[in-house]
Amino acid sequence: MKKPEDNKTKGPDLFASAEITAGASSSNQNGIIHNLLWDCYLINDRLALGDILHVKNAVPILRKHCESTKQQLYHLGAKDIFIDCYDHGGGRVGVTYSFKLDGHTIEGTQSPGRRKL
Repeated sequence: MKKPEDNKTKGPDLFASAEITAGASSSNQNGIIHNLLWDCYLINDRLALGDILHVKNAVPILRKHCESTKQQLYHLGAKDIFIDCYDHGGGRVGVTYSFKLDGHTIEGTQSPGRRKL
């Protein structure tokens, strides 16, 4: 599915699939960050459902995903890579990230999970 032409001027969409028209490194970077945030979402889901009993048990699991993401971004040519996970509170974990790629700084802090009803 191709995106409309006017979306090319917008900044990177971190939740987009790897199907971005900007360029090879941008699409790979978006896919890598998307995968990290998806893993964080799944871990938060497992915390909510009781498969993982406590956040202190979930942080080392997510830290392994963070290390893998750092290596993938390094191979893409990213500089000043900082990715870490943390206890978000309320029984959830979060990810904070910052790196430079193709002259752009991408940073954020997110804790993806289901909405509480």
